[in-house]
Amino acid sequence: MNKVISNIKDLDFSLNEISNMPAPRKVLLVKPTFFDIEYVINPHMKGNIGEVDKMAALDEWQHLKNGYEELGLETYVINGERGYPDMVFCANQSLPYISEDGDKKVLMSVMHAEERKGEVPHIQKIYEDSSYEVHRLDETSFNNFEGMGDAIWHFKKQLIW
Repeated sequence: MNKVISNIKDLDFSLNEISNMPAPRKVLLVKPTFFDIEYVINPHMKGNIGEVDKMAALDEWQHLKNGYEELGLETYVINGERGYPDMVFCANQSLPYISEDGDKKVLMSVMHAEERKGEVPHIQKIYEDSSYEVHRLDETSFNNFEGMGDAIWHFKKQLIW
């Protein structure tokens, strides 16, 4: 069932009415090789330029990776790219999904901050190499959609929150 909710009155539905989608089996991770705070694009960064403890960040990242693997998920790790210190937040660059037909698809992001726009092509290449059908938004109509930072799939359902 494909249902677009455009009015609060349309929220009267049951999860049983929503088509199923397979649970994720893989997690994309970007190694924090170049992670740092080099600019301010949100309030959490203000006053913290150059203050990242890179060893602690790598340790936390390794614990996250291990946690995913302990849950039985396959981790697909890529190295970060010099000049893109926020690339480690790799949920922001895309919204991947499996269609009702079982096809792998992804909607690529339109990053708000100029400093992050260059991350998207690097993440898109991963999807292209993994045989995903890539979709892009018209950037003249959408000037800010940051993938799973703005939307997330309901677990095992064709429902976006």
